[in-house]
Amino acid sequence: MFLGWDDRNAEAQHVAHNAAVSLECERLGVVRIIETMIRGRAVSRPDQINPDSVAMAARMAYEVGCDLVKVEWPGSAESLAKVVDACPAPILVAGGDLTSAADVLAMARGALSAGAAGLVIGRNIVQATGRAELVRDLSLLVHGRTVAVQSAQPTAGY
Repeated sequence: MFLGWDDRNAEAQHVAHNAAVSLECERLGVVRIIETMIRGRAVSRPDQINPDSVAMAARMAYEVGCDLVKVEWPGSAESLAKVVDACPAPILVAGGDLTSAADVLAMARGALSAGAAGLVIGRNIVQATGRAELVRDLSLLVHGRTVAVQSAQPTAGY
């Protein structure tokens, strides 16, 4: 569910469409995940993700009927904790732009410590040199285990 459109009517129709899809998922007994993203002129600095906007979008996704909300990493555990507090649905954190395995693991630690229910990481696993090791380490973190510091090396050397 993209928010921040220049055309508010089109944005309202997009939100209404998401609500209709949620109702159909509920009718079919299918779990609904909505990924929220703030884009367009509503974003004052595209290089920064505003935690208040992420929290508002997550809450809107919940209000239109999703079961889980996938959000962008707002940059810190403290910021993500605000998102988690604002939304009754479980929060999943996206992997974001391609980065090092160490950065992915640091983000995962922060997200989980802030109350995220899980992670949805694509490119940072698929494009990692040591995919199996990274998936293992992320799995350990998600299930409350510790990951050795030496495992958190840049993707190229992973």
